[in-house]
Amino acid sequence: RNLPVRLEVPLGNGTSAVELELTLIPPGEFLMGDRTAASADSDAPGHQVRLTRPYYMGATEVTNQQFREFVNATKYQTDAERSGGYGMTGGSWVKTMDYSWKNL
Repeated sequence: RNLPVRLEVPLGNGTSAVELELTLIPPGEFLMGDRTAASADSDAPGHQVRLTRPYYMGATEVTNQQFREFVNATKYQTDAERSGGYGMTGGSWVKTMDYSWKNL
């Protein structure tokens, strides 16, 4: 089993870095998708995938704090911020009302 490693990832501004816990994904083969799926999902139907080189992947999700540090250091804007789109989709009307600061 590959143990997670901690790595400081520079944020590109020359002054900041974020610490991430990463785990090594070794080369190998696996089944991606579902051989029995009858849907139009992009990962169906199932097919073999071969990884020819190892790579590191986050052992956990990116935290809000890590993302905030990244945004502050790089001035990154999400697609919604660039296009003026909405930040919440797929919620019920009640949840949407609770979420929206405009309804305060």
